[in-house]
Parts: sequence; C-alpha cells; structure tokens
Amino acid sequence: MDRGWELFRGPDIASLEGGYDPENPRSAQSFTDNFNFWSVVTDLSLDDVGTPFLISRNLDEKALIPAGESDERPRISDKVVDRDYVIVVRIGGSSEIIAKKDLSWKKLNPSGATNRILHPGDP
Repeated sequence: MDRGWELFRGPDIASLEGGYDPENPRSAQSFTDNFNFWSVVTDLSLDDVGTPFLISRNLDEKALIPAGESDERPRISDKVVDRDYVIVVRIGGSSEIIAKKDLSWKKLNPSGATNRILHPGDP
C-alpha cells in the first residue's frame, strides 16, 4: 500500500514530500493540517454505504445533518480552500463534486447520517 502523503493534497493544498514509515512513527510529525485537504466523518462502518466519509475541508460544518430535519444549506468557508464546489467521497466508493449553488444536505448526505465531522487541525 502506498503510504505517500499525496493522498491528502487537493486544490490549494500542497503535498508533503515523502510518506509514512510504519517502522518510524515519528515520520508523521511533519504532517500537519496545512497538508490535508480532507475532513473526515467519524464513527462509520462499511455497512454505511452512501454516507460521506471524506469531504473537502471547505465544508464548514461540525456534523452531518439529515435532509429531512433541516431546510438549511450546508455552510461553506473560503478561508482555507476557496472553491466553488465541495467534494464528497462516500462509503461504498462513490464520489461527487457538488457546485456551491447546487449544494444541499439532501445531495451531500442522502443517507441521513448524523455523524461528527473532524476538520484538519481539530483536536
């Protein structure tokens, strides 16, 4: 398996050179939130097909919200990644680029999950 840091890069986010060395856990010390494009949805299992697990870090939310419970649109931040879209990768392998103008909780989170979202740099 490739252990390079390139997996975490994205638009406006540079890749850290090198990669993780399991023989030397200290090799991860240089990997900071500055090199991570992705936010991660917590507490998922492989059975949660259709639930987002990676979301571009410009989604400014702390948890998923089911579409049926909210008419609100997800908040987007251009402080870190200034893009006109959000990228979502779901359990099961599907992924989607959603334009800001089309972004809704129904489109982003069709499974209705309510899991927490961890952003780069969160404790």
